[in-house]
Order: sequence, then C-alpha cells, then structure tokens
Amino acid sequence: MSGRSGRRLWWLILAGALVLVLVTAIGIAYGAGWGAANRAGNATRAHDVPAERVISIPDFGQAGGTEMPDVRGLTLEEARQALGDAQITARITTQERPAAGRSGVVIQQSPIFGAANPAAVLLVIAQEAKVPDVIGTPIQDAIDAMQGMGARVQQVKVYRPGATVGNVVATSPKAGEGLTEMVTLQVADAPSERRLVDLSTLQGYPSADSDTVAIHGVSYGSAMYFSPSHDDPADLVWNLGGADLYLSAQFVLGEDAEAGERGRIEVRGDGELIDSFEVTSTKAAKLETSLAGVQTLMIRVVNTVDPESSDDPPWRANVVLLNPVLLGSYEQIQRLPQ
Repeated sequence: MSGRSGRRLWWLILAGALVLVLVTAIGIAYGAGWGAANRAGNATRAHDVPAERVISIPDFGQAGGTEMPDVRGLTLEEARQALGDAQITARITTQERPAAGRSGVVIQQSPIFGAANPAAVLLVIAQEAKVPDVIGTPIQDAIDAMQGMGARVQQVKVYRPGATVGNVVATSPKAGEGLTEMVTLQVADAPSERRLVDLSTLQGYPSADSDTVAIHGVSYGSAMYFSPSHDDPADLVWNLGGADLYLSAQFVLGEDAEAGERGRIEVRGDGELIDSFEVTSTKAAKLETSLAGVQTLMIRVVNTVDPESSDDPPWRANVVLLNPVLLGSYEQIQRLPQ
C-alpha cells in the first residue's frame, strides 16, 4: 500500500469513529431529557389529583339496638311475628277495646313506632263495637261517642216534626248494629219550605190559586183543586229527586160541594201508597206525611161516592188542598229540581 492510500484509509476510520461518538452523545442526551420530562409529568399529575379521603357517616341509631315496629292493623299473631322479626324481646301485654271496623287487630301500641330498645310492649286489640243509642242526644255528644270508638262521622241535616233542632234523629247503621268505620248521623234542622203550587208537575195540570184565597170564610196562602169523577181519579205528579221531605197541607170539600160528596186523597211515592186521607167535611183537616227518599210524588184524589147509593149521587168530589208545602232542611229543599 502506497503512502497516499494509507492516509485515505486513516481518515475514513477517523470519520467513522467521530460519527459513532456523535450518535452516542445524542442518544444519551435524549434519554436523559425524556426521563426528566417523564418525572416532571408524573410529579404534575400526582400534584393535580387529590389524595383519597375517607368520610365517616355518623350512625344515628344505637349500635346493637332494636326499634319498635308499627304493628297497627295486624292481628295479634302477626304483631308477635313482626316484633320477633325486629328482635324485640320485651314482655308483651294485651288489652281489648270496642272499636269500629275489623275486630281482632291491633288499634294502638305502646311504645310508638321507632322507639328504641323497648323495655315492655302493650298492644290494644279491637273488639266488635255496637252502634250506641244516640237518638235524641245533641249531635256533638253523638259524634264524640262514635269517634271515641274510632268511627268517622257524616252528618245529614233533616227536618223532623217535633224534634229538637241539633239533636240526632236517626243513625246508619242503626243502634245495636255493628259499628262500621263510617257512620251517618241525621240531625234535626229547622224547616225550610217550597210551595207545591210553585213546583212544576211531571204529569197533570193543576187548577190552583197561588195567592191568598178564602175557602169557607177562611183565608189561605194557596190552594189546589181536584174534581175526580166516579171513573176518573184526578192525578198530579212531581219530581222530588229523592230528597228527605215532608208534605204538609190541609184538606177540605170545596165550597160548591153537594150533599153526600166524599173523596179520598192518596199520597204515593214511586208508585207505592204512602198515606191516604178521607175527605168528608167542609171543615179543614190536617195532612202531614213523610216523603223521605221519594223520587216521584203523586197526589191522587178519588171520588168515593157509591154511584148506586142514591138515585142522583154526586158525580164529582170537589176536594181542595190548602197551603200544600214541602218541608225539609235547607239542604234538602235545595235538592228539589228548579
């Protein structure tokens, strides 16, 4: 090898060595920088994420204690089972008390629901209760008696002739029957009224005086006239809507009545005969009858003269209803169709 060729080889070896050194240095520097960056990133993330915290929720109950369950409405057997399930080991005593509704169930307990670690338990068991006789007693006394046995009370105001306003006149259920959870008490109220001549009829066209009229020398506020023949009674029909009412009136033979005239007034409710009154005199007599719950009222006047009683019997019976009115509590009168 010549001297020139040797020098060229030497420079090639030297250049290669320099390249190798440079590549190694770059690798070391890059690795050191990446490691530092990675440590810095980890430090940043560790700083941003808060440390885990454990929050203790206080226990408001008593550790290892028991609580009284609500056993109202359960039978005694079911109540004992519920108490056992709740790990209530206290002594259980029972009492019985008449109460409305279902018998044999718990209606009262001591201690109340939620009481901790009861030392003793009292269960009051319902016995079948009977509706007490409260007819004629003040309404508040009757309410207290029913509510004292756990019943709820509904009041209905009605008119009853002769009853003291504010006193009970009827109960549902009746006295002596089983006491239900809801009891209806009818309480006497002062009467309101609606004149029959002011109420539209469903059947028939009344002949009536709605102003003051004199009959046999006596003045009346209104009058209705009926003239049935032997073969054809006189009927008038009204819709009462089932209200609790009384019909009050007087009746008499008309001023033009012939000798021997006779008639009969029939009061019918929903097709059934409620009451009847014989009309034989020109002296006014009293009519008063209950229409409680009647939907359809009919007043029928019948000629009761026997056509064979004489050679010339009266052909018609002239009957007059004087001051006919419907009486009821204000609430019941308001139920009448307008």
